[in-house]
Amino acid sequence: MGVGIVICSLYTGLFAAYILEESKPEPSRFTMDPDGHGIRQLFGRLEYLNTSHPSIDNYPSLKVKLEAISPSEIQLRIAPPPSENRQFIPDTDIFPETPTPSKFNNRDLEYDLAIKYVPFSIRVIRKSTKAVVFDSSVAELVFTEGQLQIGTSLTSDKLYGLAGDSGPLLRRMGKTHTFWINGGEYYPGQGNNLYGYHPFYINLEPSGHSNGMVVMTTSPMDVDLIDGDNGKHGIIYKIMGGILNLRIFLGAKPLDVIGAYTRVVGRPFLPPAWSLGFSLSRWGWNSSAHLLQHHRNLERSGTRYESVMLDIDYMEQKTPFTINAKFKDYKHHLKNIKDPPKTYIQIGFMMKKDMKYEPFRRAYYNNLLIKTCRGDLESGRNYPGIVTFPDFLNPKTSRWWGKLIRGVYHDFLEFDGICLDLNEPKVWGNKVEERNCPKNYKQRFPYTIKAQRSMSWRTIPPSSLHRSSTLHLDVHNIYSYTKTRSTIMELRKINPNRRWFILSRSHFMGSGRWVAFWNGDVQSSWEHLRISVPNLLTLGMAGMAMGGSDICGYRWDTNVELCVRWYQVGAFYPLARTHNRYGGRERWGGCCS
Repeated sequence: MGVGIVICSLYTGLFAAYILEESKPEPSRFTMDPDGHGIRQLFGRLEYLNTSHPSIDNYPSLKVKLEAISPSEIQLRIAPPPSENRQFIPDTDIFPETPTPSKFNNRDLEYDLAIKYVPFSIRVIRKSTKAVVFDSSVAELVFTEGQLQIGTSLTSDKLYGLAGDSGPLLRRMGKTHTFWINGGEYYPGQGNNLYGYHPFYINLEPSGHSNGMVVMTTSPMDVDLIDGDNGKHGIIYKIMGGILNLRIFLGAKPLDVIGAYTRVVGRPFLPPAWSLGFSLSRWGWNSSAHLLQHHRNLERSGTRYESVMLDIDYMEQKTPFTINAKFKDYKHHLKNIKDPPKTYIQIGFMMKKDMKYEPFRRAYYNNLLIKTCRGDLESGRNYPGIVTFPDFLNPKTSRWWGKLIRGVYHDFLEFDGICLDLNEPKVWGNKVEERNCPKNYKQRFPYTIKAQRSMSWRTIPPSSLHRSSTLHLDVHNIYSYTKTRSTIMELRKINPNRRWFILSRSHFMGSGRWVAFWNGDVQSSWEHLRISVPNLLTLGMAGMAMGGSDICGYRWDTNVELCVRWYQVGAFYPLARTHNRYGGRERWGGCCS
């Protein structure tokens, strides 16, 4: 078949469930460069061998597409035929449907491909070192409506990335990483799934080269790191629905792989200059006068800060898009400061379920809220009381959201940025899964991920419904993404030339092109100071460049030595911000004394 591809058809057993079909009417075909050097594309049809696991209800046939995007990048896409497809596929704003291959000479390909027909598998081999950077034969290919599985070998146990939970910079073999954005109060350092979804890894090869891969899906996922015999290692993805859409990257060094990945999901945004300075924040300002007094205290002590965040204190009864009377003169107080700080405000909670509350009433009558599987309004409990959840998959929701934001901007304060907190979305307690759903989602999903406690823990149930009856399970991980996308679109309508600042607790692949993040409710402890560094570095590899951890910690009372050391480390965070819980000791000036 020419340089760059090896075709294998030797049958070696019933390990995989699919074969690459060559028979009519849809024969598999390879598209070669005119000079015969290397492969450009593989279009094929996979047929299911009902012998390996007859109990697994695999799709009887699948479409496979393998395409060279560049000399060092490959896309592998496996999905049911359009006429049979029952899978959720995200819109093209999240994942481009068909990437445009760059123009290159196939002689420049950095890899060879080995494709086995029976059972179907693919190997990607680096030409220069013969290292196998991808080998799907290590795990059985499974593709049902609610359960997908694919795996690959690793070139070594030097694995980085898989950002979304806490843990060391170097990922440990034998561990499972769960990708399900968590609304619970689990703290960095416990190894739990947290606020991010970035199933992208970097693997260092013995030669010093690097490779990486990302599975581009929104579905819940477990990623098992396999510590095999004789120093062999692997990684297996177990996914609850969707399709298989993989991008494989080869690079001379890790930075090449990161650069290729962020070309796909989006480069990090350029933050406003003021956001790189020290930011003052806390939950517990009593009034704008209280905040002004803190400013004067810091001014006398020679402490400089560039921005301040208004938390839920400025809201009336902790309800978004309302203004507490004690803060209505905040704009006036800013005029009394010689060099006033920039201000970003918290608006990230859900809609209070109250017909007297105008934002809810408009959302209710315009059908902009998430429903239960029975068609009722989905609801839960949070700071304002009983709350409901805007459906940002509905384009009308973005326009409604924009009007609310512009109302605060024009009527209260011409703010410089927005904080979106609890946007997993978060509710208090464990939502009870509905048992009387017309079609119980559990029947579709024989595999359940290893989420902490349950998939309904402190968030809305996976069986909730969005626009067009889209299952929340399929889009839970992009709820914060769609919310931030709507937010930045609407802010740009206010001023398209301003470099807006959005701070988000939750984030998904590509969120870094719009938002900064923080590590959530970290504790005032030496352990959480230590773990903040690898957490930020791991997320930085995933394109989340602008981030930080609450200096001195958010929970628990801190002490002078810990706080001083945390300030020293925090000065090097891209986002250097203090923030602490209601009633906690101050984290600045005469801290903790």
